[in-house]
Amino acid sequence: MKRKCIILGILLLSGFCIAQTKLPVGILLEKSMSNYMIYDKEIYCLTYKYTNNCNQKIWFWIDKDDLSKLPDLEKVKLYFVQRKVGSDFSLYEYGIDGNIGKFTPRIFESFIKCIRVNEKFSIEIISKNCITEDIQKKIYLFLEKRVMIYTEKDMTTFVPYINQMSPIMFYKADSVILYLDTLKL
Repeated sequence: MKRKCIILGILLLSGFCIAQTKLPVGILLEKSMSNYMIYDKEIYCLTYKYTNNCNQKIWFWIDKDDLSKLPDLEKVKLYFVQRKVGSDFSLYEYGIDGNIGKFTPRIFESFIKCIRVNEKFSIEIISKNCITEDIQKKIYLFLEKRVMIYTEKDMTTFVPYINQMSPIMFYKADSVILYLDTLKL
């Protein structure tokens, strides 16, 4: 099994592009696999790197639900305009408020990343166990149905003035790490 993971890792380290039909024109998706040791424990990392080659900023988030069958307007409104269970404000209302002191994004609930032109953003999935080809397919399908990417022009069409949300609402780093065992594949 370890040899199989090593061979798989070598094949994937070279990286290759994946065609994702729902990606906007100008968004490049690359997949790579790596592994490393921390003392005597091997760690596996599957990375999906999104590059914005569009002519405008894109908005990126990961929804908790499979929204692949919904129209774009409904996907955006569910995430930004609809109030979450137990909340007095929608994500949009909170972001427009202006009285935000501190904000920590929650993956699947309030995580928003704006990716500028020619910038990259990565989702890294890590595991203590080998990420087999079968698991990689499940991860890809999971992300394909939950990663939402829209141009800023589309976002302002769906929700006017959304581009005036406080900068504190946006995730700043170039990558986010998800633990494989926390994903509901």
